[in-house]
Amino acid sequence: MAVQKKERRKMLIYLAAFIMVAAGGFIYKMFFDGNAEGFVNGDGADMSKAVSIDSVPSAETTIASSESSASEAAYIEVYICGQVQNPGVYSFETGVILNDVIERAGGLTQTAAVERINLVYVITSNLSVYIPTEEECESGYSDDSGLIRPAGANSWKDAGQGRGSGKPSGPVNINTAPLEELMTLPGIGEVLAGQIISYREEHPFSSCEEICKVSGIGESKYDKIKDLIVCK
Repeated sequence: MAVQKKERRKMLIYLAAFIMVAAGGFIYKMFFDGNAEGFVNGDGADMSKAVSIDSVPSAETTIASSESSASEAAYIEVYICGQVQNPGVYSFETGVILNDVIERAGGLTQTAAVERINLVYVITSNLSVYIPTEEECESGYSDDSGLIRPAGANSWKDAGQGRGSGKPSGPVNINTAPLEELMTLPGIGEVLAGQIISYREEHPFSSCEEICKVSGIGESKYDKIKDLIVCK
């Protein structure tokens, strides 16, 4: 009986040893054999590399991004309205001149103040442009940006500061005042000043009210200048 128990204990020991050896072989195969390489070292390493590569932008990506930013910065928006055929907002490369903007907008209308527009004005940022009529310029329209030369300004540098947009320093004698002095009167531009001189050469003014007989000077314009003129 004791012998049988002893033999049974040996068998259990052998069986336990066999199981341990088998388990060890299985573990070896899983972690050190080539089939488990992708699970432990292969796929994990590849995934790590993939994340690392994706997280660092390539030189091509950086260059493309820089070019895109530069491209966006190279374009501006210009809103043009007033005396153009097709008012609206148009995109241009920075440095475009006003003439190109006007052409994109279909060109000027027949009433546009053609000779007072600085067609070579260079635009380098977003801008709104209003093209006035000749009559608006004669009535004292001014543009601080320098795009439009108002009546009385000798150059586009004087835009918004022309003599036709200010007040005379003293009463203007409409019978003797030269062209430049007449142009200091509000609403009296170069054309109207010339018409005043032409009229008085044939019909010297006998009263200030008589200036209303000059073409282009009505009651409303006279009301603006009546306190600034004299007739001698």
